Formats: sequence, C-alpha cells, structure tokens
Amino acid sequence: MRFHGKYVFAVVVIAVLLVGLSVLPTATVAEDVENRMNWVDMRGPGGNCPWALEVTPGGVLYQSANAKPGEKGVWKYVNNRWIDTRFPVNHFDLHPEFEYDSARDVLYYSGYKLGVWQYVRSRWICLADGEFDPDLESPCLVRNLAFDSAHDVLYASWTKGIWKYENKSWSSLPEIPDVPYWFGIQDLLYDEVNDVLCTATNAGFWGYENDEWSLFPGSSTDQDL
Repeated sequence: MRFHGKYVFAVVVIAVLLVGLSVLPTATVAEDVENRMNWVDMRGPGGNCPWALEVTPGGVLYQSANAKPGEKGVWKYVNNRWIDTRFPVNHFDLHPEFEYDSARDVLYYSGYKLGVWQYVRSRWICLADGEFDPDLESPCLVRNLAFDSAHDVLYASWTKGIWKYENKSWSSLPEIPDVPYWFGIQDLLYDEVNDVLCTATNAGFWGYENDEWSLFPGSSTDQDL
C-alpha cells in the first residue's frame, strides 16, 4: 500500500500532538497547584491586622480594621484595591463579627461595644445599639452573629442572652438551661440543612428548634468549651 506524502505528514503531526497532550496536563496541573499555594500580600488597612473577615460569592472581601489610627473601620477589597465603607462609629473593640446574606446582598456586622449594623447599597444602618432593651445597663455587648437566609432571620448573642432580628424587630429567645450569660455563649451557627440554630456554650452544645432548646446527643452540660 502506498501513502501519499501529505498523509504521512498528517499522521506525524497527529502523533506529535498526542504525545504533547499526554505530557501537558501534568505540567499544567503542577503549575496550577504551585500558583494556588503562593501567598500574596494584599496590604490591607489597619496595619495589616484584620480582626474579622467575610467574603461574598461575588469575590468581595470585607475586613474590620482596628489597629492603625486613621484606618479603623470596615473596608472592602474590590478590583485589587481597598475601599473604605465609611462605617459611622470610630470605636472598635473585641469580638467583631460578620454575616453575609447572599440572597439579598446584605452584610451584617457587630462588635463588642458597637451593637449590630447592616450594610446595604453602600449604606450603614444601625439595627441595635442597646436602646431596644431598657433593662440593659451597659452598651450592647455583642459577641456572636448567625444568619438564617431561608427565613431572613439574624441571631445575635449579647449581654442578656440570644436575640433574633426578624421583620425589623428584635425579640429574645428562651434562656438555655445551665448556661450563664453572656460569657457562657461561645459561638452561634445556623444549620440551614436541618433548620436549627446551634450554639456552643460552656455547658455543652445546644440546638434551638420549635421554640425550645435541647442538648445535642453525646454532649454534656459538664463540658467546658
């Protein structure tokens, strides 16, 4: 059988391409892994000392800055540059917290002596500064936030226990048995799969469902977290 020259050339080219492709993916994957493992200094405000971070599905990074004078506040990182969101309170303290509502593009923020704030359409709105509860004898000492996106409900733990923000108003949840406030609440998390508010306390792990608290199976009130 005789082969025309152009067919021989075509076969050779295809063979070379196949050999090249068999090697190329390995090199590309290795380079991709190496690039992903490289750290890049984003030179954030506040003396490179962020106290809390939150990133949106759209790739916007928020951080609270507390260390460097003149750069305190909440900043966002967009298009390779930091932008001051102009948070209206120039006092920062311990335990800043972020929660992000991706369905409504709303950022929630709280701080030890800041109360609870909402950032929507580039504007800050105060949701709670301690005045909603006349029994509070001190500023709103917020420690944790959790958000239920399916029902548009924000939860916060502070001086007098755990509260929820729903339909533009605050209401308190029942007290957790054997858990002293406010240092007893270590963290909050909303489990949207099982529709349960979860909290880690110095008396075990608890879940809030159907308007009552229950201790998680395997957890003990003797646990000191």
